[in-house]
Amino acid sequence: MLDYLVLTLILLLKIFLFPTIQSTDFEVHRNWKAITNSLPISEWYFYSKNIWTLDYPPLFAHMEYILGKISKFFDEDITNLDKEFYDSTKCKIFMRSTVLFGDLLLFFSLKRFCRIINLSYHKFLILIFAIMFNAGLVLVDNIHFQYNALLFGLFFISLGYIAKRQYVLAAVFYFICLCMKHIFIYYAPAYFIFYFHYIVINNIKKKKFKKLIINLILIGLGILSVLIITFLPFIVISIKTKSLSQFIQIKERLFPLNRGLLHTYWAPNIWALYSLIDKVLYYSYTNFSKQIPIIDKICSFFLKYKDYSYKRNTSSTGAGENGVSKQTGFDILPDINMKITNIIVFTFIVIYFMQYYRKKSKEKNIAIKINKNAIRIKEFIQHCIYSNFIFFNFGYQVHEKAFLNISILVLLDYIISVYSLETKDKKIYTYSDDITSLALIITLIGFTAQMPLIHDPRDYLVKIGLVTFYFIFCNVAIFNKDDFNNDTATKINVIILFILNLIVDFFVSFQDYFDLDLKLPGMQSLKQIVIIYPFMFLMGFSCLNSLFVQVLFLLLFT
Repeated sequence: MLDYLVLTLILLLKIFLFPTIQSTDFEVHRNWKAITNSLPISEWYFYSKNIWTLDYPPLFAHMEYILGKISKFFDEDITNLDKEFYDSTKCKIFMRSTVLFGDLLLFFSLKRFCRIINLSYHKFLILIFAIMFNAGLVLVDNIHFQYNALLFGLFFISLGYIAKRQYVLAAVFYFICLCMKHIFIYYAPAYFIFYFHYIVINNIKKKKFKKLIINLILIGLGILSVLIITFLPFIVISIKTKSLSQFIQIKERLFPLNRGLLHTYWAPNIWALYSLIDKVLYYSYTNFSKQIPIIDKICSFFLKYKDYSYKRNTSSTGAGENGVSKQTGFDILPDINMKITNIIVFTFIVIYFMQYYRKKSKEKNIAIKINKNAIRIKEFIQHCIYSNFIFFNFGYQVHEKAFLNISILVLLDYIISVYSLETKDKKIYTYSDDITSLALIITLIGFTAQMPLIHDPRDYLVKIGLVTFYFIFCNVAIFNKDDFNNDTATKINVIILFILNLIVDFFVSFQDYFDLDLKLPGMQSLKQIVIIYPFMFLMGFSCLNSLFVQVLFLLLFT
């Protein structure tokens, strides 16, 4: 009964956030409800009369269609395509309430998963609050506005089937997630590695070839069924018109390469630092190359190898990093396209795959006091963490929201690892590893990375209060065990990073209110830089966290 009280408390806290400022994503999802309810399905992915074009997979579009039908009983103007930034009280209440239904699915899927792995009731309560009231998830879903809780709920259903060794149903629910939001492609290598080992390799070793073939056929049929149900209307349209234009247009919308390498709000990955280096070189080259010859030599070296045919929609002032997603080239450093990022991602996935099997071969001679099913669950969760980390750090046009895929799973892995799992007759103790020992800082970056999404000063105190409360909760209720490398030095470093994020985020939120004409040392230089690079504080915020992300990446992959 206590778990339902915790759920009620979480939902009430989120209801108090209903009056927060309407964001761009709020308007995006309202428009998608309008598109799917105002236009025939053949026009859903072709509509472009406003900037809120439909760019999620068809299964998500079907959900928007259903929600749009329901919304007409509350406010018919929610599905009015002619409205812009419509924010009536009824509209806000309905839209934000739909997000809470995703929270309900997340709650019940987590409860089911914890029951399957025999996690103690006390730890289950901590896990529920840690994930459902995760500051990053709340910032993105309940203030900025998205449906990530719903998608995580579907993923945890798949994870539950992994724990029960029902791999066909696990694959089916994974593809439901993928057909809802294509960012779940980041999980694909994890499923491949896990299934390859536990279905293919294990059955071949045990010479169970019949079981192997049956499993592969059933998994294939399950995946095919999801894809057919998702794309059936578009298959019918394509057959009638004898054209593949629907599928080509869906592909263009799901993977809009014209939006460029960097997203509107910089994800704290390797490309944030790459872009920072480019901006520093360009600024130095145009202002100090005559006085400092070494700068001229460095920049001239890179400029010799630049491809000037690369499409550039913006100048070096970086509008692509300042609120408009467009394809942007770099001024000094080589330009990065999707082929390059895909090669890097694929390379690191292969490296991880090789590391995993090297580790597997060593573990044969190591006795670990934990049951095989718990090892299997941990392995899969960690496959997902590593896979998402690779895509996040090196992927093309990665959103800062994608780090939630890492941090939420790290929370789950930490609680499974650090706290003992209980069976009917005994306790089974788990063990620490790299992810466990780095869980605190990964969790911190998971919610601080989302802070620039809420950049309206009117919501500033709500944002700061939320992240501060969650930071204290994490340190008091979750990361409070000294025997898993959460020592004093680690805690001090994490506190310093948290405070630095708060300081830089203050400048991000209030930069339009600063008086840069003050007669203070360095103010004129700062004013000149801000005029050239109006996104400077946001860049600083992303790069600060990116430095820590790169350290984490090195620690995890070496």
